Amino acid sequence: MSTYQIPAPPPMSLKGDVVENWKDFENSWHYFMIATDLRSKLKKDDGTDNPEGMEIVAATLCCVMGPECIKVMNSLPSLSEEDKKKPARIIEELQKQFVPQQNVLYERVLFNSAIQKSNESVDEYVLRLRQLSESCEFGTFKDSLIRDRIVVGTSDEAGRERLFREQPVPNLDKVIESLRAAEISRIHKFMDSRSRTLGMSANHKEEVQQDDKEEGKWQEGELEEKLWEMEFLVTGRQRLFGCCEEGRLGSPAQ
Repeated sequence: MSTYQIPAPPPMSLKGDVVENWKDFENSWHYFMIATDLRSKLKKDDGTDNPEGMEIVAATLCCVMGPECIKVMNSLPSLSEEDKKKPARIIEELQKQFVPQQNVLYERVLFNSAIQKSNESVDEYVLRLRQLSESCEFGTFKDSLIRDRIVVGTSDEAGRERLFREQPVPNLDKVIESLRAAEISRIHKFMDSRSRTLGMSANHKEEVQQDDKEEGKWQEGELEEKLWEMEFLVTGRQRLFGCCEEGRLGSPAQ
């Protein structure tokens, strides 16, 4: 009977966005430790530290992180040879190296100036705010501050006014649900309008083609030119209303 081998995380990449690369690697390493039960090696049965087990886990971490990251680790003066046998110390010092201390004031300014973009859905806007909030140290106020920012920064002015009138004051989930429902309703109305407009254009094209054929109005070559003009009308309107597919429901594509 074959056994499934849990793949090791990809090595830590020092190219591109090193901060994000480190966060991805650290998360992958955390899940890998759980999946392979490496955490059980860190403690003895009596709950005390297990030096031999920690050394095994540290060696596994070094094998997984890759040669480039090992070079960085070996260059850190804060890591003694004894520290390199402790996976928690390795992670701690590499964290300091790859993720410098952030200016909380600056991060909060970025968060509080984030408004919904014209091509950004409600869910995309919420996700961006959640990501920005990660470095703001909001603590237990995180959800309520994200809610406030959504209401202030949403591009749905009618939705904002509706939320202001709600009692009691809606929580984060209620705000997202309300704005999302309004967005879906606008999409449906826009698509219905677009379908009717394009349907009228297509029908008009067919009527012109039939009438002109019956009347013998167009000479050879002129009918093809007329049909090309009608096709341009239809495709032009498709481009005009293509903003719906990009999330811009209020105005044509710029």
